[in-house]
Amino acid sequence: MRWLRLLAVVCVLAAGDAHAAMMAHYDLAGLTLESDAIVVATRTPAANRTSSYHVTRAIRGPIAVGSDLVLDDGLYATEGHTIEPEVVVFLHRVDAGGWYITSSGLRVVEAGKVFRFEQWDNPGGFTMVPQGHDPADQWHATGAPIDRATFDRELVAALARADGVAAALAITDPARRRAAALALAPPVGASRPSMGFYRDEVTARLAAGLAAAGDLAAALDVMARDRSGIAWRAPLATPAALIAVAQDPTAPVERRVEALRAVRAGALFADAIGVAAVLTLVDAPEAAVRAAAIGAAASVWGWSGGDRAQAARNRALRRLVGRALARRFAVEQDGAVLAALAAAYQGRPLPARRGGSPIAATVAVVADGLHVEARCLRRARAQHPELLADGAPASGWVSVTCGAEQYGRGAGIAPSWTVGAHRLELRVVVDRAPVVVPLGTLTADRSGELTLTPP
Repeated sequence: MRWLRLLAVVCVLAAGDAHAAMMAHYDLAGLTLESDAIVVATRTPAANRTSSYHVTRAIRGPIAVGSDLVLDDGLYATEGHTIEPEVVVFLHRVDAGGWYITSSGLRVVEAGKVFRFEQWDNPGGFTMVPQGHDPADQWHATGAPIDRATFDRELVAALARADGVAAALAITDPARRRAAALALAPPVGASRPSMGFYRDEVTARLAAGLAAAGDLAAALDVMARDRSGIAWRAPLATPAALIAVAQDPTAPVERRVEALRAVRAGALFADAIGVAAVLTLVDAPEAAVRAAAIGAAASVWGWSGGDRAQAARNRALRRLVGRALARRFAVEQDGAVLAALAAAYQGRPLPARRGGSPIAATVAVVADGLHVEARCLRRARAQHPELLADGAPASGWVSVTCGAEQYGRGAGIAPSWTVGAHRLELRVVVDRAPVVVPLGTLTADRSGELTLTPP
């Protein structure tokens, strides 16, 4: 199951292997932005890690037709496949000279169908996967690969999208610049990649450019569309500026949540003013803002190090955060916020709480499939979790955490969602009593994009 393989990748990262390296993969526009040349070439594999590439068509950049390149493509695993000689290669040049394949920048053809590459094992090389319709195949369930003619058309569209980034950022009128940037960003949707290390380079560059132009609100609106598989983000602004956006009651909730997510782990180190400001949002009227503020505040619990004065300040801040989250836990009624609180307390005893559901859960959409995280809100035993869509059993992965006990069950196969709204629930037995946890509504539009509405 692809989700289980992703968990294995995450475990490798958490282990801190000194030899591990995350190798990003990109959609076609992202590859274009990362590359200095794009060519069509005839590839002749060698016995070692290199292959010979004879350029038959220059799509972009200074490499002329007829050029011969020797490229290291040993990380691109094609064993067991019958690859056609003609390939498309995205290339970048380094300061020391020479051409190199941009990370994931090889497209190959087998039986008339196009394939791309993702890193599934870290450390490890690239795995060959179907090239679907760009860029949505990065976050949708794996489908049938497209043919070469379709790929060529979508590459032309991707080149235009990549060129649109600089053009959008060059617009001086803020409203027009924001509209142009949003038009280039991915559509609003909940689905995220299930494997590898996808970097949404278009969104990253748009957000960074908008922030540099002084339009942090627009940068956050664009970043909210980011479909990257992990958080590749560079800081958009200082923690104080981001928290100020989050505290603005007139700003859209999605922007306020994104501002809190953009406060990077460790950014509030020994920052009493910043921590206090975040804690004001733990009691915000909007549930989504409360949940995001809890996640930002809980990062304080992971701090260590610093000089004696810093260590003393951080101990005081940890106590401050602990008291604020305990107060919130005692009165909170929203399931998603309770799940955020339980996640913040992972590895720590939960504070006292009277009444209410014994368990909370949230749902994420991973490559169009459902991934539920359920957490007990008191000492309990949870068994027999079952995911439901419109009252019927649904395919998905459910992870349950009750104290030190953790387990998962289900399948990584994405359901075939019909257009319209679908009510999601988790049914679970807690201490022998059946409990139903509302998860919200998933809505599929005609383009295949999925959105989630809280319960």
